[in-house]
Amino acid sequence: MIGWLRGRLLEQDGDTALIDVGGVGYAVHAPARVLSDWASSDAPVEAWVSTQVREDAITLYGFPSLAERKVFDLLLTVNKVGPKVSLATLDTFSPAELSQAVQKQDITALSRIPGVGKRTAQLMALELEKKLIVDFEPAATAGPAPKATRPLEQALQGLGYRRSEIDAVLQDPTFDPDAPVEAQIKVALSLLFQR
Repeated sequence: MIGWLRGRLLEQDGDTALIDVGGVGYAVHAPARVLSDWASSDAPVEAWVSTQVREDAITLYGFPSLAERKVFDLLLTVNKVGPKVSLATLDTFSPAELSQAVQKQDITALSRIPGVGKRTAQLMALELEKKLIVDFEPAATAGPAPKATRPLEQALQGLGYRRSEIDAVLQDPTFDPDAPVEAQIKVALSLLFQR
């Protein structure tokens, strides 16, 4: 399964980006807002990928953060909600906003998602209430948040990991602070997923 891609945007067609990764072009579906961000930047595209395998196709869906990919996967567990509605949901709400709407059972807000009527909004609120309980907002602190001093720390903070979790990774004996940033991120995420 493909879980993460980093490459150059070759073209965008509708809701799909063609990303060149080492000479191989991957067709990645993404929310319109994400595609716009990718197209407007000269930086390499970095995408957390949800790989959906069906009898007749393997389809990739890409997101700028791990939190968004996790929410996309959760949305797919809701009855009557497929990839198109899940993408539209992440175009309408951030993970934190969606979590708040679900916890408040705000059917009116959920009905603003393109392709979602009142009945589907009720299903989403009901089925996600127990699943989407993660607080995606940064935790409040007594003082200013510690400044990230390394690219790895910035990347992990951007994914929503707490300072204590990042410190635990940095102190783990298997973590090599002299390794390239890409290798550090892979090791860090592996350690964090084991916790």
